[in-house]
Amino acid sequence: MGVLLLVEPNILTHGHLVTTDMISAILIVLSLVGFYRFPKNNWWMLWGSLAVSVKVSSVVYLGLGLLLMRVGWKKLVTFSAICACMIWATYFFQWQSVLSRNSVHRDEVWWGQIRVPMGGYLQALKENWQFGQRGQPLYFAGEVHTRGPVWKQMAVFLLKTPWPLLLMMYFASYKKENRWMVMIAVSYGLLNMVTALHFGMRHQLVISMLMVLMISKLNNIKWAAAVLSAVLLMGVWPFTYTYSNIENPIAIHSDADYDWGQGLIVLKEELKEREIGKVQLAYFGNNNPEDYGINYERIRDENPMEARPVVKFNYLLPQVISVTCYQVCGYINEPLLKMKRMERIGGMLLFR
Repeated sequence: MGVLLLVEPNILTHGHLVTTDMISAILIVLSLVGFYRFPKNNWWMLWGSLAVSVKVSSVVYLGLGLLLMRVGWKKLVTFSAICACMIWATYFFQWQSVLSRNSVHRDEVWWGQIRVPMGGYLQALKENWQFGQRGQPLYFAGEVHTRGPVWKQMAVFLLKTPWPLLLMMYFASYKKENRWMVMIAVSYGLLNMVTALHFGMRHQLVISMLMVLMISKLNNIKWAAAVLSAVLLMGVWPFTYTYSNIENPIAIHSDADYDWGQGLIVLKEELKEREIGKVQLAYFGNNNPEDYGINYERIRDENPMEARPVVKFNYLLPQVISVTCYQVCGYINEPLLKMKRMERIGGMLLFR
């Protein structure tokens, strides 16, 4: 099973990112497997409560999984109580308002100032729901979408997962002991397809882990899947299928490339190390690069947080372009860039 995890590109890609996506996915799988294997042992409740504590969307995924596995209502009540305690502990047992300080409605409603246990967590649930209604920019099939077609999520999963693993998953799904995992994986896939939020591969990590678990029960055949997947992975290494990049032959979708600020931290450090004072920047993310102390001119990009005017391309300055912007903003066809040396900085490209 360990070898299969090393060749599953979606797990491999997110494994080195310090985010809650991989952590919550592991904890959800531990909780579901723990309940299935040891239903009389309540350790699965610990893993589940940790999962919902580190990522609010885990409430939906884990709740759906436990309902499908027909967990008794007494265990669900006990589990809910443990989750409440664990969540409140992560907020240091603070009493907080459900509405954030920046909410324009906080002073308009009578309950806006009331502090309650887990208020910060309930606030996060509310904001995630609102975020889901707004959507988020994602690169798919040559365009940036706020929301994609219903079939998009399944298409991306099939394209970003090596075909040997998909083939072995098909055979493994017929094993009786794997049926509960098939049920969970299909349900999670359908949930991701119908939700308003434009989910990416990071929301499919539980499905990827369940797939590996199922394949690991195929005995000798699983090694063929591991070897073939490793060969395919080497074709695009070090940029696995989850990333949209110029080396990737199926670069139709960018999930991990959408930057939440972590790329700007790396960029600041790399520019300082290379003694580069000013650059032209095309950023694909939701942060203002100026807040990170980067000296830059804005060129054509996909950044809703940016207020600076777009300037013309200046060959004399170095250009830093997010990988997705390199494709969707048309820089891949820029003849001046082809005359420069390209370096990789995290999820960005440096031309100088």
